[in-house]
Amino acid sequence: MAALDVKGSLARLGSRKVSDIEHNRLVLGLRQLLASLESAVRESANDGQLPIVEDMLANLEATDEHFHSYDLVRTVRTKIDEKLGPLIESELERQVFEGDGHDVMPLITEQLLASPEYAELGENILEAVKSAADVLSQEYSGVSSPESAIASATSLTDSQPRHRGHPSYTYMFDDDSSDTSTLNQTGTGFMFLSANRFRSISSSLSSTQPSEVRLDALHTLGHYAPSDLLASEFWPDLKKVLKEALADSDDLLSGQSLRLHSKLFNASSGHIAKEIYTSLVDHLSGFFTEPSGLRLRSDGSLSTADDSMARVLTGMRLLNDLMHEIPNYWVRYANRFTEEIVSSTISFLSLALDDPHRVSPFLLLALIDPIALWFKKWMHPNYGRADIVECLKKEKNRLVVFGVRICMDFFLQSRQASSMKEEETDRMKTPEVDDPSAEYVYSSEDLNYAYFISSISWIGRLLIYANGRELFPVQLPDCRVTITDFLVASLKTVFTYNPGASRIGVGGSYDAAVLVRQMLKRMAYSRGECKEHFLTDEFIEALISPLHHRLSASDSVMGRDVCDETLVWIGDIMAVLASSQSGRKQLLYGEKNPRWTKTKFAPVHTLSQFAQRALDGSLSGTMPSEQVVSSFVFVCRQLYNTCEGLVILYPYELHMHVAVAWREAVSAVNSPPLSPLSPGSGSSSTDIFKWEDTLVDNLLNFAGTPKGLLLLQQTGTLNHCVEYMYQRYTKKLQVSKCEKFGYGFMVTMVASTAPGMVALYETGFLCLLVHDLWMVTEGSDFDDRLISARHDPMDPIHRAGHKVSQTFILRTSLTFLH
Repeated sequence: MAALDVKGSLARLGSRKVSDIEHNRLVLGLRQLLASLESAVRESANDGQLPIVEDMLANLEATDEHFHSYDLVRTVRTKIDEKLGPLIESELERQVFEGDGHDVMPLITEQLLASPEYAELGENILEAVKSAADVLSQEYSGVSSPESAIASATSLTDSQPRHRGHPSYTYMFDDDSSDTSTLNQTGTGFMFLSANRFRSISSSLSSTQPSEVRLDALHTLGHYAPSDLLASEFWPDLKKVLKEALADSDDLLSGQSLRLHSKLFNASSGHIAKEIYTSLVDHLSGFFTEPSGLRLRSDGSLSTADDSMARVLTGMRLLNDLMHEIPNYWVRYANRFTEEIVSSTISFLSLALDDPHRVSPFLLLALIDPIALWFKKWMHPNYGRADIVECLKKEKNRLVVFGVRICMDFFLQSRQASSMKEEETDRMKTPEVDDPSAEYVYSSEDLNYAYFISSISWIGRLLIYANGRELFPVQLPDCRVTITDFLVASLKTVFTYNPGASRIGVGGSYDAAVLVRQMLKRMAYSRGECKEHFLTDEFIEALISPLHHRLSASDSVMGRDVCDETLVWIGDIMAVLASSQSGRKQLLYGEKNPRWTKTKFAPVHTLSQFAQRALDGSLSGTMPSEQVVSSFVFVCRQLYNTCEGLVILYPYELHMHVAVAWREAVSAVNSPPLSPLSPGSGSSSTDIFKWEDTLVDNLLNFAGTPKGLLLLQQTGTLNHCVEYMYQRYTKKLQVSKCEKFGYGFMVTMVASTAPGMVALYETGFLCLLVHDLWMVTEGSDFDDRLISARHDPMDPIHRAGHKVSQTFILRTSLTFLH
């Protein structure tokens, strides 16, 4: 019983605390609403037009564009959603189920207004708002000094939960007026900041004042609305003393000022966000522009135990958080605000890049946000992207030149960098500088690796977009780097990737080879001119160089150390290139040779030989996995399903090799033990079936050309391929990862021969096509079965019903008869 009493007490205490929080939230929301209406209410009251004030308040939603952003309105809307939302949903479901589904909203509205829940909600809201108004009246009557107002507001604010992105503001009272009417005050207000009060707080924040006075002033500012602070004519003076507080040696004072900047930034105003962001950037810039600024140790390492370094890292972490938040809101900002934010950021990150002995903002940001997620968010919208590129050009491309130089130096030393130990990369995590007893030291190798990870991340993001590629070529002190040069050099890091390289972080990998692979894959999968930079002989030859080494039985490091994951990645890049007309031309003939020109140096020969020998198991060294083999067979498939590609690939007899591998896979499924050419003994049955389907799918695509269909018939697998196509058609699956459609064309090609027509009939494909045609011409969809009989329309068949007939039935019959 005692335990039940304790639980009941705790429950009542918790409900009372929640009720107090909701009450305080209503009080603050009502204060905010009154603050926004101060000027209009005061003007009308001075003119003796109180009926106009009442009419304005009654029609506030129609006249105030910021009506739905008030905290009071949001609170009331939340209560309505919580209380009436379930009722509306249940009534809507009932009306739709019982009625005809039309004009149910008036009925639901009528029942809702007459429901006891609606009446109870209205009474509760009215009582809560009246209680909040009484609190405001009592506080105004009982407050006679700013100190008591601050204490009252502080107690109210401390009981309210804080949520990021939804700050709460407590408005102050002033004692400069003895007038008892809050509507007739001119210099001060019931809950508004006066000029004298503003001037007093600014003077209290001066660096000449004691720390206690400055802390009290900061605490006082925390209770005012950001709009009141920045709208005042004294904001420039206040901004100056706030920056002085940020740079103060007192950790408590600087920390309080930093928290105030964070709170002010959360205000939903572009002007406020811009002012706070640029103020923080200006403050942090002072640490890197001073002659005696932050420096590395004599051995090139960096320690975070220093007080100034810890303070800078704290500010940089806040700046990084603001960087992540800005793109969520800057679509609401004016263009000049966005330009100022981007310009100040680029200029800030360009500081101290030329001195290798100094700590740069770019380095600290690389330690906090290694893969530059902030830059990814900034480059996503076009309006932000354009401003970034323009600012980079105005800065004479310094940041891009620095990033490209870091990457090129790392590419030249990729073997040493890729063998970095796990304990070294683990320290890439953001240091927790809040613990003064801990010391984190980054070696020079760690810092260089951090530079590279951040540089390759944001440069790779630049290369995806057309205006970002305008920054290339980049002129380095010793060479001129084009986009192709950069891509070819990056492949060295990919091919020296160590499978045992350490990976850190929960959400991604900081491994150099993985990051480069991701960058190149994003570029290959992007549309437009970005992919065209891959269609050069220099890049293609560098990309397939591991295949040359495997085919030539070379013992070089390049040939032996390339793992299956990298080979699959090469196959994916090649498949994407082969899916376009320009890419197929590059793979079949090379960059400079015209079409239908035979050349033994074209990339297609290397790809075909590798796929052929991988299927036969005649490659030197360790046999590649089925995933690797299927990826390169798929590249060849992209080529041999065209006439010109099949002409070049015909001497390699891939159709026979794929058919043999498929038969071995079928026998491996039916009769253990597994054969050496089918999936290994450790593979699951799911992998074996997947490997079998992959092979028959590649065989089916020989039916894309008349010559290929003949080769498919010679393998004796035509019936199996048609049955596989029939199964995929019934499941409405796309042809491949690079092709959404194509089975209709294959059906036409298969139906042009007698064996193909027999296969279509025996598998039930023709019956399915006739059934589909009947369902379409009848006008009934598969997902909308008829429940009751209806009159058939006498109108002619709609043209949409002819599509299936023309696509399937006519093609399968007329092509064979022809």
